[in-house]
Amino acid sequence: MDEFSSPQKVAWEVDFHGLLTLLGKSLYTHSEVLIRELLQNAFDAIVMRREQDAEFVPRVDIDIHPDERRLVVRDNGIGLDGQDMKRLLSVIAGTNKPEYRRAVEQRGRAAESELVGQFGIGFLSVFIAADRVSVTSRKANSSSGYRWTNDGAIESIIERANVESVGTLVEIYIQSGAEFDYLLNASAVTQVIRKYMDYLLVPIHLNKAQKTVNSMEAPWDDLPGELSNKEKRQKLAAFVNTHFRDIPLELLPVNLPVPSRARGILYITDDRTPTIQTGGNVELLVRRVCIAQRDPTFLPDWAKFVSGIIDLPDLSVNAARDGFVRDEAFGKMQHEIGNLIVRHLTHLATAEPNRFLAIADYHHYHLVGMAVKHDDFFAVVDDLI
Repeated sequence: MDEFSSPQKVAWEVDFHGLLTLLGKSLYTHSEVLIRELLQNAFDAIVMRREQDAEFVPRVDIDIHPDERRLVVRDNGIGLDGQDMKRLLSVIAGTNKPEYRRAVEQRGRAAESELVGQFGIGFLSVFIAADRVSVTSRKANSSSGYRWTNDGAIESIIERANVESVGTLVEIYIQSGAEFDYLLNASAVTQVIRKYMDYLLVPIHLNKAQKTVNSMEAPWDDLPGELSNKEKRQKLAAFVNTHFRDIPLELLPVNLPVPSRARGILYITDDRTPTIQTGGNVELLVRRVCIAQRDPTFLPDWAKFVSGIIDLPDLSVNAARDGFVRDEAFGKMQHEIGNLIVRHLTHLATAEPNRFLAIADYHHYHLVGMAVKHDDFFAVVDDLI
């Protein structure tokens, strides 16, 4: 007799390992982002511990064990207990970030804090490249340690473990195959860290090296003592030369206050851009973490001769953290950055017309585009261009 001769209820069956891999690959374009996501989690754990103990010395370590195909990320942040592991690691989109922000608010401080994580799904990225993942941790103010292990199955194992100090150790056992071999190569991992986390204010060490991989210094940071305008300009120009391999005709520092903060440096390239299809790429950060290396859509369409790097801590990122939510706040920020460019060039045309004309010699078409969009700018520069 056919078992379906009468209606039957059939439960969903899930290949959980396949689901995790699918979720990871659907959210994240490149497997390298697993390093970024793990470092973000480490940084946020350090921020949370600092809230309890401002005197502790933060540190993040990445160790590579090629023979074992094992990548290890260790931090001395606030740590996890067994219940945290059950709630945060075994629940997709589990996160304690909103709770932390509310606690900070109750202490009378700004809720945006320093956290860089948001959705609680970044940990999924490890399953793009991992056969097995182990998380061993001891929470601050606790004497007990715990270990969470998953090999892609629907069930994870949580057990007691001997852990000497507060913090978290994540061990990723990399899948076999050449596709993920670069995750076991020190030079390649160094490049990934510098790409995403170079300005993060926590020291990141690779393979126990004394020197940090990340610089922890952004060129727009306020430094002890005061630099002269000439020294600031030289510093920013040197950064553009090194970071973008470009020569700036003009530098435009970005320092916008609340409610929509922005810090960074824009510059006008000396690469001639006769058509609207070229230039205009901006590296975008959120709280010092790189979100997009070359975003061609952030600047106004007439500003294709401008490039640079901007940290935008108040904007909302998408789930994959590779771009921004195109909401009202994003539109206002685009408008503010556009106005900053217009104000700078308007001042230049009035105060230093020869420098403005040198820029116009390179970027005549785009300056005309600006003049068409902005009447006040047109009134200042119409005779010049």
